[in-house]
Amino acid sequence: MRVALVDAYFLTGMGYQTTGWLRALVSRGHRVRAFSSCYVSNIVRHMYEKPFPEGLTQVDGGQLLRLPARQLPRDMVRCPCLLKEVLDFAPDMTLAAYPGTLFARDLFRHREALPGLLFSTFAENRAQRLGTAPFRRALLDIAFLALKRRDYRQFIETSDVAILQTPDTFDFLLPRIARGRRLERLRRKCTLSALGFEALVFHVDPEARAAERERLGIRSTDVVALYACKITPIKRLDLWVSVMAGAMRRVPALRAMLIGLRDGDVESTRVLSWIEATGLKNRFICLPFASREQLPRLYNAADLGVWYMQPSVTIQEAMGTGIYMLLTDARTVSHLVLDPQTGRYFPAGDYRRLEQLIVDAVKEFVDGAAWSLPEARLRRARTNAKRFSYEALTEQLAAAVQDPSNAVDLLALPSENKARA
Repeated sequence: MRVALVDAYFLTGMGYQTTGWLRALVSRGHRVRAFSSCYVSNIVRHMYEKPFPEGLTQVDGGQLLRLPARQLPRDMVRCPCLLKEVLDFAPDMTLAAYPGTLFARDLFRHREALPGLLFSTFAENRAQRLGTAPFRRALLDIAFLALKRRDYRQFIETSDVAILQTPDTFDFLLPRIARGRRLERLRRKCTLSALGFEALVFHVDPEARAAERERLGIRSTDVVALYACKITPIKRLDLWVSVMAGAMRRVPALRAMLIGLRDGDVESTRVLSWIEATGLKNRFICLPFASREQLPRLYNAADLGVWYMQPSVTIQEAMGTGIYMLLTDARTVSHLVLDPQTGRYFPAGDYRRLEQLIVDAVKEFVDGAAWSLPEARLRRARTNAKRFSYEALTEQLAAAVQDPSNAVDLLALPSENKARA
């Protein structure tokens, strides 16, 4: 099968969805070409010195074609030559990631010329507005209605399947682009399927666990709660420090691991000062931003995952290593764990309840609860791989191409029963 992956910002080594899709599709014998611009998204521009060169290169067994384009405000990209290049490739399937960048807009405007099936992915959700002042939110809403509403409607209407990556995306995005019967028609084009992870990278590794715990000075009796993120004010790490310190004072076995600190970064310095003020600094393991090679080893060294606010692909990646997750029940992440099989939820914003949940989980772990045993961790990793690995998601894509009339159901996030099968 010939597969076109269309992504305005195709970045290797960052765990983004199109790199995971590419490697998984290539591993199953498909011919894959990614189409992208030369630019770097504003979110990670500080990590790259300059744009990428134009042209065709080989990437992980597939191809990457970077096209001449123009970067517009708010990470939008205009690429007049994309349609011709994709048509010349003649794909059996096209997957357009986050078309809200407008990079892939011509594919949807000329859908009748595009062969094969067209899938699109969307992740818009309320958490992306956290920390935004009401006046600015109102301006963003006005700009969306004026400039993007019609495009988004066309993206979904002309897709064979629109993949929405959180339950909140249904609630937040769809009512903003349609009403009444048209909204219902759009919903029928949409399916819920989360961001994924590469099971070949993120998996249970007992040897890495033992080595990393020894390197970090973690005792066999310690229970380590992990959080990995980009350290920014919107992440409200003051809440994380407060919750972890409160739980530590109640259960001596608990230690907390934070991955993502940067030297010379103002927010990272603030987080370290909050940790210092708790008087429990020796029980926090504070680590710098980690590479894709380092992350799986660190995840294996931890026991619990505590993601208390925003959705992030790091959640699914950590779940790939079998970590037991404690998550908010907000609809941005309420689809991820099978409570209590692979994790538990706490009421969104109730940080006292989160603290109690951490305390309870640590006590159960110390007491040798069944879910804390190595074999249970392996079962969780296998369950999570069936639901979120790009290897499994690729099989769903192939099945959808073979059976277009059932594509929406075939691409849906597996239910608890399917995951246990």
